[in-house]
Amino acid sequence: MIKRLFLVSLLAGCAAEPPDAPSRDFLPPDATAEQRVLVGEYVLDGDTVSVLEDHGGLRLLDWRGATVLAFSPGGSNPSVRPVYGEDGGVRAIRVDSVEYARLTLGAADGGTFRITPIRPAEELRAEALAATPPAEDGDFRPSDLVELVALDPGIHLDIRYASTDNFMG
Repeated sequence: MIKRLFLVSLLAGCAAEPPDAPSRDFLPPDATAEQRVLVGEYVLDGDTVSVLEDHGGLRLLDWRGATVLAFSPGGSNPSVRPVYGEDGGVRAIRVDSVEYARLTLGAADGGTFRITPIRPAEELRAEALAATPPAEDGDFRPSDLVELVALDPGIHLDIRYASTDNFMG
């Protein structure tokens, strides 16, 4: 009887969430418009830094030494400043006296990046559909892929490659 009570209490303790567990309904605040324009990648002589939004603030991640600095666009950390171009957009970020130029990773207007294929898309599609992966022999683990939206209804997908709003149009 004591073993059963112990087992029941053990299982009950495992099933309950700890009291300090974060709420599943918690969402961090959206980045402000002033913050969003700064988020991105910046480079100087091959050294890259990233500006990331983090719980309502901004962080500067220096990939050389993984140094993280917190700052705000208004200037709570005077050693990190945006540098604006003639068009009013952020063209660089200045850390102390070092200026990192903004990398353009995609379409400048924020739209979908596009390429012009060398061969017609229908020809490429027909070739891809006719191809088969190489046969492999061996003792492989079973697939453990998970459908993300089944894990949390708050996950929203933007699968541009599955529509005409993709890099090939």
